[in-house]
Amino acid sequence: MKSVLQAEVSAFRFAGGVSREDASHVWMPARQLTIPERSIKGQLFIFVDMPDSAGEASQLRQQVIQTIRKTYLQTHGTITTSLRTAMLAANQLLLTQNLQSGYESQHDASVCCLVLRDQEALIARAGPIAVYHLRGTAWKRYPDREAGALIPLGLRKEPEIAFHHLSIAPGDQLLVLDQKGTQAFADMQVRAPAEVLASAALRAAGQQVDFSAMLIEFTGGEARPTAAAPRPAEKAPAAPPPAGEPTAPTRRRAAARPSARPPRPQAGGETARPAAARAGWDLRRIAIIAAVLIPLLVIGAVLGYNGYQRYQTRRAFESALNTALENYRTASTTTDQDIAKSALREAQKHLEEALTIQPEEPEAVRLQKELLLLQDKLYKVTPIYFMPELFRFVDPASKPARLAVHDRDIFVLDAGRGVITLHRLNETRDGLQPGAEAAEILRKGQQVGTVVAGNLIDLTWVPAGGSRPYDTLCVLDAGGNLFMYANGQLSAQTLPNSGDLKTPLLLDDFTEARIYVLDSAGNQIYRYTAGENGYTQPPDAYFPPETPVNMTGVRDMSIDGDIWLLFDDRVERYQAGKRVDFALQGLDQPLSGPTALQASFDETTGLAGDNLYIADTGEGRILQFTKAGQFVRQFRPRQGNPFQDLRDFFLDEAKGKLIFLAGGSLYLADIPKE
Repeated sequence: MKSVLQAEVSAFRFAGGVSREDASHVWMPARQLTIPERSIKGQLFIFVDMPDSAGEASQLRQQVIQTIRKTYLQTHGTITTSLRTAMLAANQLLLTQNLQSGYESQHDASVCCLVLRDQEALIARAGPIAVYHLRGTAWKRYPDREAGALIPLGLRKEPEIAFHHLSIAPGDQLLVLDQKGTQAFADMQVRAPAEVLASAALRAAGQQVDFSAMLIEFTGGEARPTAAAPRPAEKAPAAPPPAGEPTAPTRRRAAARPSARPPRPQAGGETARPAAARAGWDLRRIAIIAAVLIPLLVIGAVLGYNGYQRYQTRRAFESALNTALENYRTASTTTDQDIAKSALREAQKHLEEALTIQPEEPEAVRLQKELLLLQDKLYKVTPIYFMPELFRFVDPASKPARLAVHDRDIFVLDAGRGVITLHRLNETRDGLQPGAEAAEILRKGQQVGTVVAGNLIDLTWVPAGGSRPYDTLCVLDAGGNLFMYANGQLSAQTLPNSGDLKTPLLLDDFTEARIYVLDSAGNQIYRYTAGENGYTQPPDAYFPPETPVNMTGVRDMSIDGDIWLLFDDRVERYQAGKRVDFALQGLDQPLSGPTALQASFDETTGLAGDNLYIADTGEGRILQFTKAGQFVRQFRPRQGNPFQDLRDFFLDEAKGKLIFLAGGSLYLADIPKE
C-alpha cells in the first residue's frame, strides 16, 4: 500500500530579524493539501522575487504570477513544456512593460515555479533564486551554488531557464528563497535536530538580512488500500422445516408410535441436504475466491500501469533525445550561421526536456557537453575557468564601484562607504601580498590640506608626463575637488572650474599627465593639463559649440587618443571633439546593462591598441570588438557567473590578466589569447 503525501505550505518574510506571514510574493493552491498521484498538471506553486515591492512593482508581480498560472494551465503537453511556456510568457510580459517604461521604472523578476505530483517535484527557475531540499539533516541545493540560469526574467528575449527534478517523501521539506536569502544561506552551517533544522537556519539567516521565503513540509497520510477485501459469507440461518413436516417435538411423538408408511430412502442411503445450506456454501466459496483474485487483479493493474508509465516515460526521453541529436547534427554541419544557431537552440531545448526525465543518462550528458562546445564555437565564446576572489568587502555598507590598476597596485573606490583602498598583488600576481591585502588611502569627510573630501565619484592612474615627473593616483569628488596620491603622500586641490561643473561623473587620463572630467549634465568633457603645482590652469572644453552632444545615460569613458563613451545601448566615438561614425556589429544579443568599457592603449609606448572591451552584465559577459566595431569574441565564466554583477574591470592584454569588481568582491582571472 502506498502512502499519500500531504503538504503544509507557509510563506513569510524576515525583516529586522523578525519573521511575519507574507504571501504577496507567492501563489499556492492551498496552505494544506494532498499531493495528487495521477494528475496531469499536478499542484503548481509560484515564487516571484522582484527588487521593489511597492506600488507599481507590486502590481506587476501579481501580473507575473497570474500570467504564469494562466499559461501553465492552458498549455498542452508535458509539465516541462507547460512550465517553459509559462516562464516565457512572464518574460515577454516584463520585456513589454520595460520597453514602455523609463529606465527607473523598469523591473526584472527572479521566478521559481514548482509542481508537485505523486512523490516528485519538478522545478523551473530563472534568476538568483534557490530551492533547498531537506531530508533529515541533509541539504540539497538547486542549483548547485552559482551554476545555471542566474539571469532574472525581463532582461533578454531568450531567457535561460533551469529545470530540476527530485523525489520527495514524508518528512521532507522544500525551502524556496529569494536572492538575499540565497546569499545568506550560501555558507551557513547550522546544527540542530532534523525536525527544527529548517526553522533554525531561517532564523539564523534572518539575523543577517531581510528576505522572503516559502516552506513546504511533507507528511505521510493514511495508506490507500489496494482493494477492499470482501467479508466471508455469513452462515445461513436454519431453514424452516418443509410444509407438512413435523417439528422436532412432533417427530419425537411420531416415533413413539408405528407409522403407517415408512420414510422414503434417498439415493445412497443419505437424507437430502437442504437447498439453503447448499446456497450458503456456494457463497462462501465465491467470497474466498474473490478475496484471493481481487488483490491479484489490483496488483496486476498497478504493475501494468507502472510499466506503461515507464514505457511512456522512456518513449518521451528517447523522443526528446533523438530530436536533440538531429538538431545537433544540423547545427554542427551547416555552413549557414543563422540555421546553425537556430538548430542549436532547438537541440538545447529538447535536451533539457530529456535531462529533466533522465538527468544522469550517459548519452544525454555527453550530448550536453558537445552542445556546450558547439555553442562556444558558434557564439565565439572564450570560457574562463579560474577566477579566484582576491578580496571581499565584508562591510554591509560596501559597494565597490570603480578601480584603477598600475603594475601590482590595485586601487578600489568603495562608493558605499566613501573610501579608496589599495590592494597589492604578490610577486607571482596570483594573489594579494600578505600584509598588504587592503590599506585605506582616502575617506569621505577626510581633510587634506584645506580641502575636505566629499562624495568620491571616480579615480584614474596618471603616468608621469609633461610637467609632472612622477606617477599619480587621481581621485575626483562631486564638488570638483581633486585628490592626488603619489609616493605615499596625499595632496588635494580644487579644480579651477569647479563652480562650472554641473554633474561631474567620470574621470580618465591620457598622455602628458592630462586628465579628463566628464560633466554629464553639462554635456561637456573638460581637459586639464598638469603644471608644476598640479592642475591649476583653466581646462579646455573638448566639444566645440557646434558639436551637439547628449550625455544622458552615459555609463563609462575610455581614452586612447579618441574618446569612447558607453551608453545603455551603444558606444559613441569622438575624434578631436567631433563624432565619428561607429556601430557595434556582429553581436548575437544587443547590449544589456553594460557597465564599463576599455579602449586598449599601451602606456609604455603611447600607442593605441586594436581592441575595445565592454562589460555587458545583463548577458553576463565581457565583449571584445575591433575598433572598427566588429565583434571578435566574448568571455564567459564556465562555472558560476560573477560577470552578471560586474561593476568595473581592467584587462592587461600583454600579461593576459583580468582584474574586476563584481558584487562585493575583487577578482582576478587569466584571459586566454586568441
